[in-house]
Amino acid sequence: MENTGLSNTGRKRALAYWEDIKANPPPYSYAEPIDESDLSKWHGFIMGPPRSLYLGGIFHFAMTLQQDFPFKPPKITFKTRILHPNISEKGGISVDILCHDWSPALTLNKLVLSLVSFLDDGNFMDVNDVQAASLYRESKEKYEEKVKNFVEIYASNENCFD
Repeated sequence: MENTGLSNTGRKRALAYWEDIKANPPPYSYAEPIDESDLSKWHGFIMGPPRSLYLGGIFHFAMTLQQDFPFKPPKITFKTRILHPNISEKGGISVDILCHDWSPALTLNKLVLSLVSFLDDGNFMDVNDVQAASLYRESKEKYEEKVKNFVEIYASNENCFD
């Protein structure tokens, strides 16, 4: 396999994580390299967790492992439009494990699984979508209705950002 952006350590770690995901896919989610010759670019999906507002949705994401992975966190962007206080309109994610709480010991399998639980556990103190957070604060019922509407429109039909 060609090394097109990762250090040797990063490439070995990414390959091991890919083998782990194939052997033990995380519940309600999946991730894989787009092209096995370039282990720095991945894609995957997360299914809306049971008993959550996102149930029934399939949310696609792109993940890029940085050159100094695993010492720097991957960059993850949701491609399916989603209404969430910590996900911007363009799919950017604001979550601790992708910033200051990143650990090289965190496997990609566990990272993807963390994203599943993150969907149902928004952090309204560190928002990335101010409008979603404001709507939640104004009316939890309207927020929940809008989230479910987004799931039906964007995640059920697998419409994605360009």
